[in-house]
Amino acid sequence: MMRYKRDEGFRFQFRSPIPGFIQKPQQDSEPIAILIPDMSPNGLKLHAETKLMSNELYEVHFTLNDQKMRIVGTIVWIKQIGRIYTYGLQGINDKESMKAIVEGLKVYSKKAYQHIKDR
Repeated sequence: MMRYKRDEGFRFQFRSPIPGFIQKPQQDSEPIAILIPDMSPNGLKLHAETKLMSNELYEVHFTLNDQKMRIVGTIVWIKQIGRIYTYGLQGINDKESMKAIVEGLKVYSKKAYQHIKDR
């Protein structure tokens, strides 16, 4: 069983969760709306109102800095509070995808810092 790395060195928490959707990689899979409160180059946390299966392959799609992003991975942990499910998704992306995520998070972080600094 894969262990979720909460203590991972580079995990970015968004001020407000970013919207996206998750679906099975097959063409006929219905997209499910999600919110992403935090992420790292190797995975992310997401909230959904739909029950997903652990150890299944999923694609997560979202926009970061006006750039469409896609993470492929498996659900490694699930928590339910009321009707909301929280999931940990461990990514299995290639090095180029991971690099794009890191660069996107750096730009997002700089914009967020600049916004706070300008207040």
